Parts: sequence; structure tokens; C-alpha cells
Amino acid sequence: DPLSAGENTVVRLSDGLVIFDEGTLAPGVIVQRIDYKLVSASADMKYKGFSLSGEYFARWLDNFHAPGPLPLERIFDQAFQVQISYQVWPRRIEVYGAQSTVIGEFNNAWETAGGINWFPFKNRNVRGQAELMHVVKSPTGSLYTPYLVGQTGKIFYTNLELFF
Repeated sequence: DPLSAGENTVVRLSDGLVIFDEGTLAPGVIVQRIDYKLVSASADMKYKGFSLSGEYFARWLDNFHAPGPLPLERIFDQAFQVQISYQVWPRRIEVYGAQSTVIGEFNNAWETAGGINWFPFKNRNVRGQAELMHVVKSPTGSLYTPYLVGQTGKIFYTNLELFF
């Protein structure tokens, strides 16, 4: 059964729907297999307490295998993210801002965020974080993110991370 194969993973469309769920692309039809092509690039730089990073990806989904007709032959999505940060108090307090956008076949989504990281022991083994973000039509969500698929609105959250 291709839907329960161990190598399958969640592939979401730009509207957050899982491509392998029944009815995602056509009523009553379950996509069983696709070809997934991805091109991505990232760049980072640091200078005197400042950090700038950016990412871009383009994704093509095609060669759909399904037991019924589908309304399209290919899906193209692209996205980017930019983040800037500054060590206000070196190795202790970092402030940051970020922007990301997904431009997709079924949805255009974006988020803007700003926050602060606190490193009480001057290393990354213990980190406190507070962040305020504004999300519009989130195309993803999980137990590890503070937002849900399709969510729009402001989110404030804090966390404490311990790495051991």
C-alpha cells in the first residue's frame, strides 16, 4: 500500500492540504504517487554582532498517479525567508526580525515575526525566547509550531529550551 509506505512523508500544498489525502485535488480521488522536484538556495552572513540570512526554494510536483482524473498536471510553488538579528548583549541577548512568504498554486501566505533570545549561560544549551508574529493563511502547522494550517492572526509565545 503506497499510502502507508515508510518512506512517505507529509507533502502539503500551498493551502496546507496534504496531497495524499482523499479529495485534495479532485473529489473522491486519492493521489498515490508524485514526482517531487525542489531547488533551494540559502545565504548567511555575520558581522560584528549582526546576522543576516535568507532562503529561497522553488518546488514542482508532477507525474501524479491517481485512480481518477485530476484537474491539473503540475503544481509550482515558491517561497523565501529573510531574517536579521543583532547581539545586543554579546552571547546573552539577541533581538531578531523575520519575514517569509509562500507563493503557491492554491494560496499565497506570509508571516512577519520579531523576538528576543536570552542565553543565560552564554551558550546555546539553555535558551529563553519570546516572539510576536503575524501569520496570514499559514500553509503549515504541527506540534512544533505555534500556528495551525490556515491560521491568520497575531501570535505571542515564549519558550525555554534545554539542549543536552
